[in-house]
Amino acid sequence: MVLSLEVGEDELVDRLLKRGANSGRADDQNENIIRNRIKVYNNETSVLKSYYSKMLGDAFVSVNGECDISAISNEIKKNIANFSAI
Repeated sequence: MVLSLEVGEDELVDRLLKRGANSGRADDQNENIIRNRIKVYNNETSVLKSYYSKMLGDAFVSVNGECDISAISNEIKKNIANFSAI
């Protein structure tokens, strides 16, 4: 099973900028660096989503990563339980 947490680019940038402010990570304090990392991810890594989706069918699950933590956690648990029942 593959779980893919889906979060929009603007939300990712906002979260990473906040993480940079809290953690002091210099690369998370620069929006241009963050957007470049997202671009690299989209060009080089996100292509695996379609590959795994085709290979795994129902065992590939997208989860809305923009909800609150408890909702995301519950969704992940539900999907794992459903997959385990197969």
